[in-house]
Amino acid sequence: TGKLPVEVVADFTKWIDMGAPDPRTEGKVVKTKREINLEEGRQWWSFQPLDAAAPPPAPAGARVQTPIDQFIATALAQQKLTASNPVSKEKLIRRAYFDLIGLPPTPEQIAAFLNDTSPQAFEKVIDGLLASPQYGEKWARHWLDVARYAESGGYEFDGFRNGAFHYRDWVIRALNDDMPYNEFVRLQLAGDKSRPDDYHAAAASGYLVAGPYPGQITAKTVERIRYDQLDDMLMTVGGSMLGLTLGCVRCHDHKYDPLPQKDYYALAATLAKTSHGSRQLDPDPAGTEK
Repeated sequence: TGKLPVEVVADFTKWIDMGAPDPRTEGKVVKTKREINLEEGRQWWSFQPLDAAAPPPAPAGARVQTPIDQFIATALAQQKLTASNPVSKEKLIRRAYFDLIGLPPTPEQIAAFLNDTSPQAFEKVIDGLLASPQYGEKWARHWLDVARYAESGGYEFDGFRNGAFHYRDWVIRALNDDMPYNEFVRLQLAGDKSRPDDYHAAAASGYLVAGPYPGQITAKTVERIRYDQLDDMLMTVGGSMLGLTLGCVRCHDHKYDPLPQKDYYALAATLAKTSHGSRQLDPDPAGTEK
């Protein structure tokens, strides 16, 4: 009960200043903070460039139509499993439609495929589905989930975002136009800077501010909310484009990945001037003038 004696407090202070050595280690300071070896971290398999892998020879009798089938047939044989029998043409076209556009084929489309006996029958179905505008609409949903897209701000007021659909529609167009992935990433991270007067580039940069944002901010909360918003941007970039969890580095060096705190805040600084706002851009100036 009561306060510790001044001498005892002084001993604790001195011990902490020494680095809190464990007396059982004969006075040696025990490192309590992980030291990140960046060079060693770069050798981790997921940070290595992609490389071409030679398909393994398929077991005798395996049904192989593509190099991917060689990997599958080999793995099945290792587990003493055999491939299922080929599905009927009716099931095959239904799977293709649901996978690529999320909608079932019509009875007429099924009948046309069943009656097409050419070797390219299924290839024509796939080409048609990939060329369909519904392809981008279906697959954009997956990226929009990863990019935490919403048409309202969340929190208790959940205010509607009138311009959010511009980013959604851009993702759909990018997939339907088969945009290269490096351009897909570049425009979302800095489209408004690299092509400042381009409507499509500005729409792409909606990626950064697509996350939750409170509708009511006070003088006491503005700084914390701002850091929460920057953290939301970094977590989304890490999870969607890097396959890394960056959010935990806000408070400490990453426990597993080679990510020091100073790098997290350096990344946050690159987004220091990125915030919500409205812009007036005309995607069709000629049509407007007319």
